[in-house]
Amino acid sequence: MIKQKELVKIMRALFAISSMFLLIMLSTPSIAQAEPEPEVGVNCDSPSPVIDNSPREYYNYRAPVSCTLSNDNAYQVEVETGIQWAHQHDHSTSETIDIDANSEYNIIIYLDAGGTGSTTPPGVETFTFESTVKSYAGIRECANCETTSDSLDVQILEWATVDFGKLNSESPGGTFGLDDLYEFQSCGEATEYSFSALVTAEANHDNINPAIGYLHDYYFYGSFPSQEEIKVTEPEFQQLNIKAGESINVDATFSVEVFENRTEDIYIIFVAIVGESEDVNIAIEQNSIDDGDGNYLNIDTLIGGCFIEGEYDQFPIDDNEPIIIETSSDDSQIYLIAGIGVATTICLIIVLLFMLLRNREK
Repeated sequence: MIKQKELVKIMRALFAISSMFLLIMLSTPSIAQAEPEPEVGVNCDSPSPVIDNSPREYYNYRAPVSCTLSNDNAYQVEVETGIQWAHQHDHSTSETIDIDANSEYNIIIYLDAGGTGSTTPPGVETFTFESTVKSYAGIRECANCETTSDSLDVQILEWATVDFGKLNSESPGGTFGLDDLYEFQSCGEATEYSFSALVTAEANHDNINPAIGYLHDYYFYGSFPSQEEIKVTEPEFQQLNIKAGESINVDATFSVEVFENRTEDIYIIFVAIVGESEDVNIAIEQNSIDDGDGNYLNIDTLIGGCFIEGEYDQFPIDDNEPIIIETSSDDSQIYLIAGIGVATTICLIIVLLFMLLRNREK
């Protein structure tokens, strides 16, 4: 039989073994639970979350977005990024990013929605930037790290353009489609100046209101031409019955009446304006291509015109010829330059004689 003392020893040994086994069993999940699952913070913002795809817009066809990744962990992390955006962007998600411990990493992303002239419908769309830690401390992989993200709304603006296309005809020839005054021809005997041109509308929406209007101006020296001298009649303002993607031919005629010839040449400028009805009306009221605050209107123009030759320019004076003064006698002319020369010579002779007489007296 086992003695009582030996039984106590055996019981103590079994207890020790059980305790060690229990400690091992309990410590295993504790170690597993202590394995970190790091993540990084994501914050995205934009100074101008707006995209304007108008063909006349040169700057706002892309929206800049700045995203900051914050690593608040005590070790370096390797981050994989992702983007949720329905259109194009310039950020590459194929490469990972290393962020040092307790550091930030900034990314600039440019978003577009089809580019200039795109008919992507207007509205608000959501951009989302995602970040997931793939490894940390340089060696340990993180299979269960959660993805963090941030989102912001980007507005795609409405746009519409109405433009002149081909100039089909003009009368007289060379009157329209001009860029500089030196291209202007003499008005001659014509009193009507006509053109026929193609007008095209484009937009990323259906709610457009195209129109055509007209104005005239003058380029001149001296005083502004009065109605008693020259009268220009413009065609009437007209709404254009076209939708986005459609074209229409437009015919118009300016008329000019000249009542009195001016001394100098005067250039008559014809201007046809197409665009949204509101912009065309502003251009006519302001007699300008801007809105009065320095902002260009969303319009297109067709320039024409001619010049009326002034009476002064019909009889130019040659600076190299002597000036002739006509007297009341029909058969006598005095050449002013010759007269001045003779008078000067006589004065010199008198002065010389006076000096000689004084020398003799001495």
